Amino acid sequence: IDYESVTAGEPSTDEQFAGVIGSRIDWDVRSDLEVILQYKAEIGLDDPQNTNQITILTVSVDLFSDFDLDVTARWDRIGQPIADSSGNVPKKDDFRLTVGLGWSF
Repeated sequence: IDYESVTAGEPSTDEQFAGVIGSRIDWDVRSDLEVILQYKAEIGLDDPQNTNQITILTVSVDLFSDFDLDVTARWDRIGQPIADSSGNVPKKDDFRLTVGLGWSF
């Protein structure tokens, strides 16, 4: 993993080894409903507390004809957030909800 930050206008980098694990489950609940669950972890081998995780849950529904509705919830977790140039440390957790409408033609 490469980390790059800017402190007082000077870029710096920090390198360490990491192990990556992940899984994905696709489940066709019905012919018009699909659920996808994905998980990935980047584990810092030098410091296991420096582990970044991503979890994504997507529900896809075939509405009618060629229209689909996708709802995705995503959780990102940073093991050790780095302060910005102002000294503000971001929260470890970030949650997002995305809704999309698709049309196949």
